[in-house]
Amino acid sequence: MSMRTDLAVEITENDVCDGITSKKSTKSDLTITETEITSDEAAQRTGKPKGRYVTLTSAKTLDIHSDLFYERAEVLSNVVTSLTHGAENVLVVGLGNRGITPDSLGVATAEHIFATRHIHSLAPDLLTEDMSKVSVLAPGVMGKTGIETAEAVGAVIKVISPDAVIVIDSLACAELDNLAKTVQLTDTGISPGSGVQNSRAELSENTLGVPTVAIGVPTVVDMQTIAEHIFKRKAQESYRAFSVAPKDIDRIIARSAKLISCGINQALFPSLTPEEIDSLVQ
Repeated sequence: MSMRTDLAVEITENDVCDGITSKKSTKSDLTITETEITSDEAAQRTGKPKGRYVTLTSAKTLDIHSDLFYERAEVLSNVVTSLTHGAENVLVVGLGNRGITPDSLGVATAEHIFATRHIHSLAPDLLTEDMSKVSVLAPGVMGKTGIETAEAVGAVIKVISPDAVIVIDSLACAELDNLAKTVQLTDTGISPGSGVQNSRAELSENTLGVPTVAIGVPTVVDMQTIAEHIFKRKAQESYRAFSVAPKDIDRIIARSAKLISCGINQALFPSLTPEEIDSLVQ
């Protein structure tokens, strides 16, 4: 049976061959799965680039009102710091289409990132200890801008010369238990739209010239995958034309965006509390 997914943990779950390592741990209510693809052969077989993949999975949806919200954000923050190697000059890029809710995660997240590059140049006396230089970009989609996302991001990189890029995008998954309950972070970058067969130019260190971390939450499952999981047999190819999102996708996007932005902000501004950052962003 086919599997259309952006999640490395789903692709490598039953793969025990050389070139793939995986370990699990728990923190707060999250299951943390750290997967590393280390060989060209494993990368070719799985269709995932060599690199690190960290998956944070909750038994419940990523609710911002949960008592565990800031604990989850701290876990995410620590992973961001690890994958970016503590970079302090960072470009955060929110991918997706604001007009299509399941595809709006990156745009929604970008709205909550604390941008400070202008403060460094225009009002350095306002800076506090450990305040990173952060730029935020939401380049839109090529269908509306006429510009390939990688071209827009590459042009900005030439001007601001960041030490790292963090890209946020909606993902697709194959397991319903991962839908809206999982955050994947990876140092391999991303091919926007690959999970729904609308892949654009890759955003990665290879194409952008700087370390690129991708963060995403699965917001859709394709109908063929759902049918095959239910009936345990190959479904009609035409089912691939349909992608299914949860009925409360608007709330899922808002909650996921808040969690991811909180984790990124904590990683980039460790001397500020989440409450202080919220007051500066809003």
